[in-house]
Amino acid sequence: MTTAGAAIERDRALAIQQRGMRDWIAMLGGSAPDSRFLELGGTAAAIVPAVPDRSIANSVNYSDAGALSGSLDRLAAAYDEAGVNAWTVWTPEFDREAIAVLEAAGHAFDGRPMAMVLELERFEPPDLGGLDYDEGGDMPTLGEVN
Repeated sequence: MTTAGAAIERDRALAIQQRGMRDWIAMLGGSAPDSRFLELGGTAAAIVPAVPDRSIANSVNYSDAGALSGSLDRLAAAYDEAGVNAWTVWTPEFDREAIAVLEAAGHAFDGRPMAMVLELERFEPPDLGGLDYDEGGDMPTLGEVN
């Protein structure tokens, strides 16, 4: 694959990831009492006061570095108001502009989780054999399991 082809694939994967992250963050924003989902001009945030020291539940994603820069003060205020001590902005390692915005605002790099992307039209579900599972689970039960 050419460098240009790799960039196109990376951009396509990022677009898929961004949509998935936004949906996941919206779900987190409704996952516990007093939680909320906040949208601020190109950013999406889950504010989950039930776990104030867990940044994975208190997550932010963004459409571009400009949107992120324009919303950081309001995000910080919303998390402070909710009593949340730890929150994270999911940033691809190649988005140097967003990383610079976060560093300038005093954010600290704290991990390297990797995004997962799957094209559903190519997905072939595995044989679950005798696995017994329940499709009707709810968020409180999932929280207890986790």
